[in-house]
Amino acid sequence: MRGAKSAAVVISAAAFSLISPTDTEAFDCAKATTKIEKAICASPAAKAADDKMGQAYTRLRDTISGPQRTALLNNQRAWLKLRNTTCGWREGDEISQCVEKETRKRADLLVGAPLAGPGTGRPMGPVFIGQIGNDERYDVNSTAIKFSSPSSGGERVYNGEIAQFLKDAPVDEKIDFKPPTTLSYSGTVRVTYASPRLISAEVSGWRYDGGAHGNSWIYGINVDLETGAEVSFGDLIQPENADGVIQACMDGIRKIKAQRSGYAGKELDEQMASHGPVITKQVQDVGSWTFHTDHALVHFAPYEIGAYAEGSFECKLPYDLLRPLARPGAPLPQ
Repeated sequence: MRGAKSAAVVISAAAFSLISPTDTEAFDCAKATTKIEKAICASPAAKAADDKMGQAYTRLRDTISGPQRTALLNNQRAWLKLRNTTCGWREGDEISQCVEKETRKRADLLVGAPLAGPGTGRPMGPVFIGQIGNDERYDVNSTAIKFSSPSSGGERVYNGEIAQFLKDAPVDEKIDFKPPTTLSYSGTVRVTYASPRLISAEVSGWRYDGGAHGNSWIYGINVDLETGAEVSFGDLIQPENADGVIQACMDGIRKIKAQRSGYAGKELDEQMASHGPVITKQVQDVGSWTFHTDHALVHFAPYEIGAYAEGSFECKLPYDLLRPLARPGAPLPQ
C-alpha cells in the first residue's frame, strides 16, 4: 500500500508551561513578496495576529518530534493554503481583515483557546490527524481541541464527541476505483465559546469523493459542564416560547435567501413554506447551534434549505432575543 500512514498528535496544555514566552517565528516584512504577505505587512492588526500565530506554532512545534511534528507541519501547510485561498481573492482592506480574522482563529486553536468566553479553567490542547493522499488513500487533515486530562462528566462527554469526529476521518478507508484526482477530507473543530458552565464548538468539514464537487458539513457540540450533559433545546427555551425562536430564525433565513436567490413576494413565500419543516427541526436541535460572545448561530449545510450554489445558511439569534424566552438557569453565555 502506497502513501503515508496516518499521524496524530495530541498536545497537552501542560506542555505549554515548559515553553519560553519569547519563542517566536515572526514574519519578516522586508521579504514580503506575495499578495497575502503584503496584506499582512500593510495592516498592524494582521501583522500582530500573524506574529501571535507564529509564536504559538513555534512553541507547539518545539515540544514535539518525529511523526507528531510531521503531522503538525502538514496541518499547518494545509491551513496556510486554505487561508490564502479564502482571503486571496479579496482586495484592499478586505484582504487584511480576512487574514487577521483567520489567523487569530488559528492562533487560538494552536494554544487550545476558545474564540470567546473566559475559558473553562481546565487545560485544553489541539489534536491533529493527517494523511498524505494518493490513488488508494484519501488526503486527510483534521484538527480539533480537546480537554487534556478530562476529570468531570461534562469534559468526558465533550472529549467523546471529539473522539467520534476524529474517528470519522477516512484514514483507513480504501479507494476501490480510479479517482479523477486525489480524494480529500478536511475537518476542523473550533471552540466558539467556553466558560466553566458551557463549552460550545463548531464542527465543520469538507469531503471530496470524486464527483462533480465536494460536499461540506457543519454542526455544533454544546455541553453543560455543570450537569455533564449535552445541551438540549428544552434546557434552553421555555416550551411556550419555542415558536418565537423558530420565527426569529425563519425571518433571518428569509432575508438571506432573498439576497442570494433574488426571490421575492409569492415566490419567496413558497420557498420559505417549503423550508419551514427543516428550519423548525434544526432550531429545535441544539446540535445545529454554536454559541458566541453575544449571539447563537443555527447552522444549515448546503442543500438543506437551498441549492448547492446558494451555499450554507445560518440564522443569528442574539442573546437579547433569547434571554427573555429562556428557561431560568439556562446555560446561555452571560
